[in-house]
Amino acid sequence: MKNSPFFVDSNILISAKNDIYPFDVFPSFWEFLERAITEERLVLLNLVKDEILKGKDELTDWIKRLNPPVMTIDDQKIVDSYGMVSEYVYSQSSRYSQSVINSWFRNLNVADPWLIAAAIAYNGQIITNETDRKPDAKNRLLIPNIASYFDVPCIKITQAMRELRITL
Repeated sequence: MKNSPFFVDSNILISAKNDIYPFDVFPSFWEFLERAITEERLVLLNLVKDEILKGKDELTDWIKRLNPPVMTIDDQKIVDSYGMVSEYVYSQSSRYSQSVINSWFRNLNVADPWLIAAAIAYNGQIITNETDRKPDAKNRLLIPNIASYFDVPCIKITQAMRELRITL
């Protein structure tokens, strides 16, 4: 899927900061992210940016300083796709409890269903640390489990870097 947009889940940024690519050890990783986001090769939804801005740490400071371009969820194509995601998830009531489903949609500021909708709308991929290794998970909706129904690839940051031909 070359040239398809890469939509970034907030867990990628959070785990990079906390575990994989801390700012003080891998500044080149954060420089790569800055370029890729500024050039819109990696796409942040406004909700992902908002999730990061709720923190009070280096990542929050980085996002504030970067002030990246974002794709907003009021885009009509994304709104239409969100309806498809919602319809599918609600149809899975035999798999997921109603409380799990409701919690995913109760707050329109939860980025996960919107990431899937954006990837559907723009034929994109989602960069996330979530995995579908728990296909029988009933107590939590996972991005890859829902995205797979719509043939939306979910990849790790290293795969995105390979596809973008980025090395550190």
